[in-house]
Amino acid sequence: KVLKGRLAMIEPCVESNNCGLYECGEGLEPDEIARAEKLLPRTLDSLGIVHNSILTVRDQQTDLQFEISIAHVDELKEEEFPEGFDLQMDSAASTTLGKRKREDGTETGPSSKKA
Repeated sequence: KVLKGRLAMIEPCVESNNCGLYECGEGLEPDEIARAEKLLPRTLDSLGIVHNSILTVRDQQTDLQFEISIAHVDELKEEEFPEGFDLQMDSAASTTLGKRKREDGTETGPSSKKA
């Protein structure tokens, strides 16, 4: 929902404390695919991801890699956050997130230049 939807990742992999939590993409064995699919409906809490957890996320198809810091909030107003989460980025991430490298080495995606 967040990685492929909001962040437009193609083949995300997620690790916590150097332990693989989720992986998708080419080259996975059927049992690895089944494990990943079982994790999708689970909550972060049920996976041991709690307040102040740091997740390392990388996209198998691109050079995109970043960390997500999890901050738990007891109540989010549904009218303000209908997705059930709030996604915030620091300034460095907001200028590079979504850029993709082409085979010729040039980048696509959002520009950090102002019009």
